[in-house]
This record gives sequence, C-alpha cells and structure tokens, in this order.
Amino acid sequence: MRRILTTLFCLLAVGTIMAAKKKGNLADPAKHSYADPAGGRAKYRLAGKTVNQARLYDFYQRQADFYLASPGEVPKVIPAYPGLDAGKHGHWGKHNQNNHQDGRWNDIEQGEVRTTVFKPQGVSILKGICIRVGAGRELSACFDPMTLSYRTIWQGGFLKYEPFRWGTSRDVTPVGDVWTTISDAKMPPGGVYKGYHRYGKRVVFEYAIGQTTVTDEPWGISDAFYRRLKMKQATQKIEIPVPAGDGLQVDVVFKRGVRKATVEGGKLVIEKAKADSTLVVRVLRGDEPEGERRVLEHLSGNRKPERRWHEELKMPGSLGEARRDSAYVVDTLHVPYDNPYHTVMQLTGIGFLPNGDALVCTLPGDIWLVSGINNDLGNVTWRRYATGFNQPVGIHIDDDGTFVLDRGQIYRLHDTNEDCEVDFYENYANDFGGYDRSHSHTFGLHRLADGSFNFTQRESILRTGPDRTTKLQGWGVRNCMGIGGSDDYFWVAPQEGTWTPASSIIEVNNGEFYGLPTKAGKGGTIAAPLCFIPRGIDNSTGGMLEMSSGKWGPFSGAHVGLSYGSGLHYLILRDDQGERPQGAVVPLEGEFISGSMRGAFHPKDGQLYLVGMDGWGDYSVKDGCFHRVRY
Repeated sequence: MRRILTTLFCLLAVGTIMAAKKKGNLADPAKHSYADPAGGRAKYRLAGKTVNQARLYDFYQRQADFYLASPGEVPKVIPAYPGLDAGKHGHWGKHNQNNHQDGRWNDIEQGEVRTTVFKPQGVSILKGICIRVGAGRELSACFDPMTLSYRTIWQGGFLKYEPFRWGTSRDVTPVGDVWTTISDAKMPPGGVYKGYHRYGKRVVFEYAIGQTTVTDEPWGISDAFYRRLKMKQATQKIEIPVPAGDGLQVDVVFKRGVRKATVEGGKLVIEKAKADSTLVVRVLRGDEPEGERRVLEHLSGNRKPERRWHEELKMPGSLGEARRDSAYVVDTLHVPYDNPYHTVMQLTGIGFLPNGDALVCTLPGDIWLVSGINNDLGNVTWRRYATGFNQPVGIHIDDDGTFVLDRGQIYRLHDTNEDCEVDFYENYANDFGGYDRSHSHTFGLHRLADGSFNFTQRESILRTGPDRTTKLQGWGVRNCMGIGGSDDYFWVAPQEGTWTPASSIIEVNNGEFYGLPTKAGKGGTIAAPLCFIPRGIDNSTGGMLEMSSGKWGPFSGAHVGLSYGSGLHYLILRDDQGERPQGAVVPLEGEFISGSMRGAFHPKDGQLYLVGMDGWGDYSVKDGCFHRVRY
C-alpha cells in the first residue's frame, strides 16, 4: 500500500509542478520535515559522500508517510518537490559538474586507432578514423570512411582532447606537425565502406568501389606515408582519392597485376588491372627515405589476427549486505579504475555472451570482456576486447552477432580466431549522424523483433532496418539518453531541459513529434508520453529494459528504469488498454556508485546487471559502476 500511495504522490507531483512554481507551493525544509535533506539517509550507505552532502533522499516516500501519519494536515494542493538538493543550490544542485574540467582522456593508451569527430586545420571530419602507423608510431593519419580517403597526415603526436567534460564536448585536434589536410572530399562513384581489420598493431581498411573490393593498409616512416592497396575484381577503371599539398609528392612505388596506375588531380587512377592485383602508393615529404625497402617488405608480409591487448586483470567482486526489510541485494563487480591503459572507466553499455561473459563499453571508446561472473563473484577478470569507438553508448548481442553503436555507426564485431579480441570491425550501418557538435550523443541500442535497430541522435529518433538503411521515425526529443522497450515496441526517454518540462518515457510511433523544435523545422501536435518521471525520482534517465528473467522476483512483464541522474532504479508499469499506452514509475530499493546507464539480465543466473558512469548533473561517487541487483 505504501508503494502505491507513493506512486500516486509522484503522479500528483508531476501534475501540479507548474502550478506549484507559479504559486510558490514548493515543499520547504523549514516547514516540511520530509523536505529536509538531513532526513531519509539511514539506508543509504553513500549518503556521506561529498556529492550527496545536500541531497534530498526519498522525498515522495517521506511525503506520503508524513501525510498518512497526519491526515489532518493534508493541504488542498500537495507541496511540490523543491528541486535537487532541496532547491537550496540552484536548479542543478550543489555538485553538478556542468563546467567540469578533466583531461584524463589524453592519458589513455589508445593504441593505433581511434574514431572521433576530428578537426584539423579548421576542417571537420565527422567520422574520422585516426590511426598511428610505423614501427615506432612515426606518423598519424585520419581515414574518412565517408570518402575512402586519408584526409589528414601528421607527424609528432596523436590526438588532443579538450578537458571540458572529459573531452566529450569540444573539438579533437591533431598533436604535432600537420603535413596536409584535404578540405573537401567526396565518395568515389560506387564506393562503400565495409569496416576495418586489426592484426595486432596493424589496421587494414576494407571497402568496395563498384565491383572491386579493396583492402587498404597504411604504414609509415619518418618522411613517407604508404598505402598498400590489394584489389579483387579490379577489372574496371577505379579512382581513389590521395592527399596532395605543397612539398608532397605522391607516387606508385610498387605494383603487381596492374598495367596502368597514375596520380592526377588528387586521385589515384587504376586501369587495366588483373582480377587480383596489388600496388603501393607513397606520399613523400622530403628526400627519398632510407627505410623504404623495409616498409615494402612489411607490407608484403602475411596478415593474421593476433591479440593486441594481453593483460588480464583479476577483480573479485563484493557481495552486498542483505536486509530483512528488502527482497533485493546490490552486489558490486569492482571496476578496474586503475588499469594499464589509463582508460577512464565511464561505463555506457552492457551485453551478455551466451556463455555468461559480459561485454561492457566505455565512453572513451573501449569494450572490455568481463569473465568469471558467478554467485560469489570471486573469480571475475577483465580484459580489453575492442578499442577505437567514438563515445559508444549501447551494445546488443543476439544470434546475429555483437552490435555496438557509437556516434556515427552501428558496428558488428567479429572475433574470427576466437582469441577473445575483436579483429574485424564491420560497418553494419553508417548512413546517419556524425555531427559537428559534441554535447548530444548517439544513444541506443534497441532491436525489435522485426530486426530493426532503434536509437536516438540529437532531436531525432532513428531506425535502421534489416536492409541496413536508416530512416527518421520521430523527432523532438532532448538529449535522449534513455532507450528501451520490448520485442514489439520501442521506448525513448528524453532529459528535462529546454522545451522539455520533465524527463519522460515515450512509446514511439512512426512520424510523431515530441515537443523539442528541430533545426529542420518539423513540429506539429505534441504526442503524449507513456509517463513523466518526477524530478525527485530521476532528473536524468538512463536505460530501460524488459524483465525477461523469471528469477528476478514477481515483476515479470514489467520493465526496469535506470536513473543516470540519481544512481537508482525504478519499476515501470505499462497499461495498454486505452487509446494510447500509459505508464507509471515506482521506486525500487538500492543505490549505485555512479549514474546507471544500461542493464541486462544474465543468461544463466537471471539476475539484473547494470553499468553506469559519472558525467554531469548526477550523483556519482566513482567514474563508473558495475552492479548486480540480486533477488
């Protein structure tokens, strides 16, 4: 009964919040004991942390208890939630990190490849794949999968992230001496980007131009950048963009099976080639290099998948303490914050492989394989599984493979030699996004029974169908981090803010508008959400997942909502009997050491596992978290 009444108070709070602000009917800690941040802390072990020092806990529960105990004091209009940290420190609370400066992303051992919105010399390369080449990492280059060209070559360093908000919200620029930047490039006719292969420290791009399949391996020494192009079915004339610039000389230094190959007008033109052929293109700055023979020998060698990351980190977990008044326990899988690569462990996605191992992704661009997850969590290990993504948020694993969404692409990952590391990063779809701004990310990843992937980017709700083409299905959502649903319907959860009076959960229908005006000018009647979420429960939504396990208590068929803002979770109820489905949220017990982003039920033990991260506007005490909520 207390839970039901709390839910009713939550709904009343949302319905009266505008009137409350207008009339000043906000709960006042000086008048209402349930609004005093000093109370409600007994069952929260993290309440003493700095970020929580002014936090108002369990407002709606305490409010309901207060008026149940004192029915004569119930006012005509229930006082509204006063705001984060009891409204004493402004709209965003006392420790919001809105202007947080943290340069640790620059200390990460990123390896040889990193995808990012890249801005060399004032040019924006929206899906740049930046690489380091050479035995001693002598050179760096940026491959553009949208034009199949190396847009930038530079020497003397790699990437610089601006420290504002860890590097998520400002430009990424080259470190060192830039040789050249192609300011404008176009995809060759018939060009299709396929993905890239990893062979230890070697990166090999694969694409098609018409009927010709090309593998393109870059390498370098101090004053020369090389590309080995191996072509199949190269029977027609093809053109491939090549760098140009003052002081640069572009030549073909090796060819086999190619009768004619010329460089003209910033293009490599290949004609009269055999079905299987190879050539090596060199971009030279300065005199003839002394080590060219070694480079050609390297590029002619065999390629086979091999591990790039060999460290295995043993990280035993900790079991939570059971309480008599709760049916759930929160266990902790300890995250390797101190790791050999200096990766900032802001965890943004989770999926389980059939054997029960977990894959978790990080905002800086890694995926880690977490093994040994059993009842006592005593044998948990972590190892780097894949790298190079552009702020990935979302993993989906099913019989078709392992899929990851980053800011401009859906990947399908392949471990062809089964050594627990990805060696082919397939481009499943990249016909969306890549935008010249970092505040809003690309959030996913939910797959419906029809095989479509659903996700959000900026104000748009997108759908990539089984044919791998992406279309707009809805619009008008703000910073829509929350993703969820079932086999038959798709949910998004936008964040409170401009044009968005409160965070909410929306059941998406094709062609609907949800309130935030877009740059494209599309508007119309605002479609109703499934439900709004009271700010005192969640000011910034994380993911939502259907309860697919029969081992996680009496809630089968309902959903769990994760809160990035509060580091908590809640039950989501859905009623589809009316004209449009409606919902409600009910707080669940438990707290997490960072904001919670995504969750999954384990295929063997059936319990809920969730990951999350610290960002801004949240109550995190660690960079990231990995928890098991055990029934």
